Amino acid sequence: MGSFDVVFPLNFGLPAALPANRAIAEAALRASRTQDIPVFYAPLGIFELGDYPSRICADFNGYISTVKQVRALVETARQRAWRRVLIIAAPHRAYRDLHFNGHSEVVDIWGVTGEGIRL
Repeated sequence: MGSFDVVFPLNFGLPAALPANRAIAEAALRASRTQDIPVFYAPLGIFELGDYPSRICADFNGYISTVKQVRALVETARQRAWRRVLIIAAPHRAYRDLHFNGHSEVVDIWGVTGEGIRL
């Protein structure tokens, strides 16, 4: 795997305490620690990262959408000259229903499911 400039977790609905969001946040923190890169998220409070020191947050008002989150990332990436972004998110519903040889297959490279990599 190449090196990244930042980890960008994308939430799976609200609130931050949802199990899926906690798993995404934990995976983002692991990646941040392992690769020694910051975690960027938007808006403030979308994830509970405690007092983790290597985090950068942008805030915005109103409805929380992926488009707004990505715009916040792009703006911050320009300011900080980030080029390579590691995105951590839950799979879209369309992917969750994929089956191969009668099994639902998940590629979980960060161990979010706790089951390691299954191909």
